[in-house]
Amino acid sequence: MLNTTKKDFEIEKSPMRKAYILLHAHSPIELFKQYLNKDQQLIKSHRWDYKNPRLIIYKVKAILEKANPDKLTKEEKDERNEILWLWYHHSISYAVWKYKDRKSARNCTTMALKYQIKNHPNRITRLLHYLVHCQLKKAEKWSETITTEPEKSTAVKLIKFYKDGGFFS
Repeated sequence: MLNTTKKDFEIEKSPMRKAYILLHAHSPIELFKQYLNKDQQLIKSHRWDYKNPRLIIYKVKAILEKANPDKLTKEEKDERNEILWLWYHHSISYAVWKYKDRKSARNCTTMALKYQIKNHPNRITRLLHYLVHCQLKKAEKWSETITTEPEKSTAVKLIKFYKDGGFFS
């Protein structure tokens, strides 16, 4: 996430213009920060839902997915990928725990991994991918590579929860 100043960036020329307007953002980094703020507000209020197209995060996600990455600046591509990764990463949890929807969870993990940048610090997305695809051995092996908290203890809890049948039952 690079820090582009408002002076250096013109949203009017961006294929993601509507997202900037929706979130009152003036730069790619500000777009991400505003998105993250809305995302966290919805999670804390228990209103986050990947099935609700009326939510601002859903609208932003739709705009970003339609934007041609070849027409974006490097900074926009980076922030677009981070926002889309985050949207799909959170969608995985809702598909698993709220809706018990294995098909959606699998799709969400695939999409999250598509948008997750190389060397991203989050290691849970791939773990969830293995678990929703019923690849316990791969999940256990992957969890051994997770060495930092809180992800290490999260990985242990997710694998236990999976083994206990909690994912889609």
